[in-house]
Amino acid sequence: MTDFEKNINNNTAFTNKRLFDLFLLINEQAGNVYMKLGIDFPVSASSTVLFLSVKKKGTVTEIAKALGLSHQLIAQRLKSLLNLKLIEKQPSEQDKRKILYRLTPKGSEQALKLDKYCENAEKTFNELSDEVGVDLQSLINKTISALTSAPFHERYEQNEQSS
Repeated sequence: MTDFEKNINNNTAFTNKRLFDLFLLINEQAGNVYMKLGIDFPVSASSTVLFLSVKKKGTVTEIAKALGLSHQLIAQRLKSLLNLKLIEKQPSEQDKRKILYRLTPKGSEQALKLDKYCENAEKTFNELSDEVGVDLQSLINKTISALTSAPFHERYEQNEQSS
């Protein structure tokens, strides 16, 4: 690691970069587990598959709202799952303008593999939390809540004014 990298990695002004580094690391390593388990979809689509497994069907809007993600992001994930033939779409019987998505039989098999992954991943993240001495899930949830209540830009402006 270069001196420059060390400086950035220890500079709290680059917390967002380090969180992104952590995201990429976990995503890559979880992807390796997915391959081992025979899970054929990207890690990023997991919550969408889980939603359809639990709810059986949903529109882009319903999925986006339930997951707290943008309509556009969910549409991209659904397109990927359609290409993998893990989901299918059909017009709603009540409102033909709405498109409903649901798992195919292959998608349901993949959802069962995802369930197995989730059980072991929860244990693994709990062990990781113990190892680093911080409840990661709690920390993430508290940080999101704090930034929702008082966004970063407002906090930044307060510090800018007091400097």
